[in-house]
Amino acid sequence: MKFKAWQADLALLLVAAIWGSTFIIVKEATADMPTFTFLAVRFSIAALSLAVLRPSLTFWRDKQMWKAGFLIGTLLFGGYAFQTMGLQFTSAAKTGFITGLSVVFVPLIVAIVDKRLPGRKTTVGIIVATIGLALLSLNGFNIALGDFLVFLCAICFALHIYTVAQFSKSYDAIAITVIQLLTVAVLSSVAMLVFEINAPVVWSNNVWWALVITAVPATSLAFLAQNGLQRYTTPTHTALIFSSEPVFSFIFAFIIAGEVLTLRGGIGALLILSGVILSQTE
Repeated sequence: MKFKAWQADLALLLVAAIWGSTFIIVKEATADMPTFTFLAVRFSIAALSLAVLRPSLTFWRDKQMWKAGFLIGTLLFGGYAFQTMGLQFTSAAKTGFITGLSVVFVPLIVAIVDKRLPGRKTTVGIIVATIGLALLSLNGFNIALGDFLVFLCAICFALHIYTVAQFSKSYDAIAITVIQLLTVAVLSSVAMLVFEINAPVVWSNNVWWALVITAVPATSLAFLAQNGLQRYTTPTHTALIFSSEPVFSFIFAFIIAGEVLTLRGGIGALLILSGVILSQTE
């Protein structure tokens, strides 16, 4: 089935909304289960739930596909790992902003590697969305170790978006997504054994509920959508669309926990969405 660019962008916006809805759910779950342990379980379930859709060994014999999936998965794990470590040394607000800077890094990667500059409206959209991220997330900015770690996280996520665009056209979407998710599960398990081997784990209702929400809808299906749909749009458009994730996180935080967005944050959210919409007019 083929999609038009606007259809792919709209579906990716839905993915950003799904990810945004999980912030508060995962935050509550990781109070009872350490982060890497939670990621190992979440991505294991996600990988297995998709693998059953490709029972034939034919789909798993391509060594190049395994290399591509491993690379994509390693970059995705790097994003999660650096973000998790960075959060220990910096604020959640700055983490959200710096992570969102992948919207800037993706077009830079495209310009350097592919020697292709974004169009004028897309460039303006990137600037507007970045200003919106700053208004939504920041209250002052002092560089710390955590900020650098989250900076590496943003680079990993940007490279993840770019590499998905490079490989998504060449391989079966379900198979390469399974390899990607399996890679994150394995690397998270290694990190769990290194950093969380003696950490207490409580299988609370929050943990079970978070796994139900995140393992399939927000992981297997969301990343399958990204791998299947990015071929119909550009990496820069994808990064801009994903920059709306914190907007959705605030919306769901208000619905679920009653958290209220400030006027400044509201303006920032509108600027992010304006940047996304502006890029679609080019």
